[in-house]
Amino acid sequence: MSLTNFDNFQPMNEKLNKSDVKYSMEMAFANQGGNWYKALKRVEVKGDKIKLNMSSYMAPGELLQKIVDEFNDIMLTDFKIDKDSFQKGGITSVMLEESINEEYEFNPSESARRLKDREKENIQRYRAAQDRGDNFAVALYELKIKLDKMDLERLKVQTAIHDLKKKNGK
Repeated sequence: MSLTNFDNFQPMNEKLNKSDVKYSMEMAFANQGGNWYKALKRVEVKGDKIKLNMSSYMAPGELLQKIVDEFNDIMLTDFKIDKDSFQKGGITSVMLEESINEEYEFNPSESARRLKDREKENIQRYRAAQDRGDNFAVALYELKIKLDKMDLERLKVQTAIHDLKKKNGK
C-alpha cells in the first residue's frame, strides 16, 4: 500500500466533509442489521456538530450509542450524543458533538476490537445469506466485509500517526 498522497487527509479539528459524514452515518445505521438504515432520515453538518433526523421510534439509548460508536470507528472521530438536544416528534432529532476531552486517550485496541466484532457479524450475515440463496445479501455483505478490512487498515494508519505524534510530543 502506497502512502504518498495525503491531499485528502483532514485532521479531526478541520471542517467535516458533509458527504463523508452522510455516507459514514448511513453505513453506521446499515451495519446494525435489520432495517435500521430506514430510521435515518437526514444528516446535517453544522460546523463541528452533526444533526441527525430520524424516525420517531429512535431515541438516545444503547442502539443509537452503538451507531455513534460505529460512526466514530469509520470516521476516526470521537462524537458523543448531546442528550439535551434530543427532540421527539414526527421526526426525532439529536445533535452529536465532537468530544473535546483532554483526558481522552486514543485506544486502538478498543477500536480494533469493535471493528473486528463488526466484521465477524458481517461474515455471519454473509454465510446466512449464502445458506438461504439470497444473491443480493451475499453481494452486499461481500462489500461490507471489504469495507471492514479497509477500516482496519485505516485504523493501522491512524495508530501509526498517533504513535508518531506521541513519540515527538505533539
